[in-house]
Amino acid sequence: MKHAFLGVVSTVLLLIAVAGCGKSDQSAGTAVPHPRPGSSLDDAALGSGIYCASDVVAEGPVHLAGGSWSAEDAEGKQTLDLGPPRARGDLDGDGREDAAVILLGSGGGSGVFVDLAVVLDRNGVPVHAASAPLGDRVQVHEIRIEGTDILVDVTQQGPGDPACCPTQNTTRKFHFADGKLVDTAPPPQVAPGAGEAAPGTAPAPGAAPAQGATTGAAGQGAAPPH
Repeated sequence: MKHAFLGVVSTVLLLIAVAGCGKSDQSAGTAVPHPRPGSSLDDAALGSGIYCASDVVAEGPVHLAGGSWSAEDAEGKQTLDLGPPRARGDLDGDGREDAAVILLGSGGGSGVFVDLAVVLDRNGVPVHAASAPLGDRVQVHEIRIEGTDILVDVTQQGPGDPACCPTQNTTRKFHFADGKLVDTAPPPQVAPGAGEAAPGTAPAPGAAPAQGATTGAAGQGAAPPH
């Protein structure tokens, strides 16, 4: 009987985690009875949670074991890993300590797509509530939670940087509210053809090539029209 009861409890907690994965509302979390004020998600709980994978990985939720998940198909090996760093704080105002973590997703190519993820504490069960992309092969140095804001110190691709080698240091800022994670300080965008001569005019003789004419990474700049 004891083993059967534990099995039922584990199944219920698993369904709670799946129900909250990636949704824009928190109805699944608030349905958990008798929350324990002040409870905290430790690294072991975060590393065995259920997460909605990045679009480059498998569709739907995946269950991490020891902070990692992998699968292989015709397109290659897909992985999702819980990476450092992480931060803790009460993001939804329920008196319990939630977490902001980094997810590293790979769909089998050279890219490693980095997401910031909010994990809410639902009676000690980590519920992945929201995510926001940080970019391909972005280096994350520190995460801080200030109220319902999350600050992330990163090195990301600047204008002209190849995807492999980011050099631009900046702090990204996200706001968590109503089950959504909103980027309030997105990376700067390089205007297409920045520095080019005005349309219909020829560049001055000996002028340097236009800056920002090539794309160094996804979402950074755009190639000028031919």
